[in-house]
Amino acid sequence: MEYLEKLSKFIDDSIINKIKIKANELEKILWDINNVLENNAKIKFTEKEILQMVWNYNDSLYSDEDRYNENPCAFMLYLPNQYFDKDNNTFTFCTAFDGTDYVVRTHIAGILALSDEAEINNHYVYKLGLCYLYLDRPESVEYLERVYKAGYSAPDLKRNLAMSYKKQGNFYLKNLKEGRFGNYSRSQLSEIVKLYFVRSYEVYLSDPNLSSESMSEITYLEMRLLEIDVNFNYYFAYMKDPEYSDLKGLHFTGRLYKDIREYEKSRQLLIGVLKQASADKELKYDCLLMLGWMYFDERQYSQALKYFKDARQELNTAKINYWLGKTYEQLGQKEEAIKYVKIALRMDPKYPDAIQKLNELQR
Repeated sequence: MEYLEKLSKFIDDSIINKIKIKANELEKILWDINNVLENNAKIKFTEKEILQMVWNYNDSLYSDEDRYNENPCAFMLYLPNQYFDKDNNTFTFCTAFDGTDYVVRTHIAGILALSDEAEINNHYVYKLGLCYLYLDRPESVEYLERVYKAGYSAPDLKRNLAMSYKKQGNFYLKNLKEGRFGNYSRSQLSEIVKLYFVRSYEVYLSDPNLSSESMSEITYLEMRLLEIDVNFNYYFAYMKDPEYSDLKGLHFTGRLYKDIREYEKSRQLLIGVLKQASADKELKYDCLLMLGWMYFDERQYSQALKYFKDARQELNTAKINYWLGKTYEQLGQKEEAIKYVKIALRMDPKYPDAIQKLNELQR
């Protein structure tokens, strides 16, 4: 809080006290830019350039707000005793009339200004992720996920990452319920909601202490996922029981991981189901079909072909013949591709994807 003590010489005590209170609430994310500025070897920008970046950043965020246009300086809480006034090209004294949101935004700008350091130092990446989290910005997922996967250690990293996933899930769920799909279809938006809620759920459950402290969050996620599909109870049971063995539940969970593109987890579960479902041809067919889809999506077409052929041995459907045709096309075997797409159309003459694919192949 040293910089606040310096500011107190120029600003009313009531404002300073208010900023102190807000700053204490954000103690874990406030970063004293001065400590970094002292190490010139790591700094890419001058003070003036950094402050100019802060102005540009604030302009992009607040340009539609009347109070910002009336007094832009009020949105600046940055260095101890000098601020860059872009209109007069001079440094002036100013501060924020609110110490929460603007402090966070300014810290984001400061960390971004130190771009080289932020790219190589997980400490700064983590702080940047926290700032975005408190601003409800989607970038929080990118930065918190990056340091989590890198093995960075911080007391509340898992909690903050889970919260970040949850906030993103809520954002897309709200759009889904309101029918605002953007560039997505309803089903695609639903998969995005599942992805973020499932990732949040799994981070909470990954740590026994965090799990026991976050029961209300876990219950909330379970309720939201059940709104999407009542079969999520299978997934919850699987996550909470290391010995879970119900084939229907394992199949559902494998399909879920496929839908949210967690392919390795999906393959492990589906292959396990195949080993136990020797008498259930429909279940085997569906598992093999999904395994083929995942390899096709990863452009491993020879592997995809193997699973599609195995699926056709279980059930000969228009769908599996269509996918065999698509796979042969990718392997450069046009005649085989046409053959299987035609089989699909004999089985289902109104199959729209097969009609379009045959037209493409015969051009």
